[in-house]
Amino acid sequence: MKKGVLILGLLLLLASLFGCEREGGIPRELRGTWLDLNGDTTLEIGADSLKLSWGEWSESYSVKLEDQGWRKVIVNAKEEGCGFGLVSDLTVEEDGSLTGYEQILDAEGHTYRFLRAADLAALQEIKDLSTDAPKTVESTEIKSFSLYFYNSYGSYGLGDEWPSGRYDWELEREEDGSYTMSLSVGGPSYIALNFRETVTEDYVRGLAERINELGIPAHNGYHKRNEVDRHDWSLYVKYASGEKLTLSAEGDAAASCVFDLKGLMDYAAKQPLRGER
Repeated sequence: MKKGVLILGLLLLLASLFGCEREGGIPRELRGTWLDLNGDTTLEIGADSLKLSWGEWSESYSVKLEDQGWRKVIVNAKEEGCGFGLVSDLTVEEDGSLTGYEQILDAEGHTYRFLRAADLAALQEIKDLSTDAPKTVESTEIKSFSLYFYNSYGSYGLGDEWPSGRYDWELEREEDGSYTMSLSVGGPSYIALNFRETVTEDYVRGLAERINELGIPAHNGYHKRNEVDRHDWSLYVKYASGEKLTLSAEGDAAASCVFDLKGLMDYAAKQPLRGER
């Protein structure tokens, strides 16, 4: 009897040393503190528990690891399918991170990417990937133009007349020489503006002049980014001369704009923007 107890004790000790867990338990490599690359949420994961904190608020849950064949997921052990408050179940990614999504209706949800503190700084670093492009433009004949960005209650100095949402402003010269301009503003479940009409050659020439007045060509080739999940912005202009402007920013680098974006949008408003508001 004593021999059997001793063997059992040795087996339990070996299981502990080599990280074996009971079925559904959280493996040792997933335990500990995790930080959200895209925000301020923190996870503390134990063998069968998860504490989620945001600022002074926190909530604890019983958890288990579920192998779904094509992925492994940390799930709520007591309320299956409910996730963790506003945070969905957590997927264990191949790169070792944990990802989840904000569980909200009729809105744009946050994407959670949880990492160890040691891995966070490298992905938060803003990298300058700018190219050495020409810094002047002689032509005033635009062939195509596009400006994409996201306005969140006054981003980039925009006033209240511009609703929040994703902005897609495009202008294209057609084969017959006419110009078609479109400007749409929308969110996950709404359209705030949907404009598409022919515009005059004078309007397009005025846009080219405005681009030069704002000094945008001096920033040609600008591209900065990091790995944080944020709305990006980009500006692309192609001229009949073959000259081009290419500017963009992603992640935290897109929190500000290197050129006067409001100045461009003020020019957009010179065209009566009829459509859905």
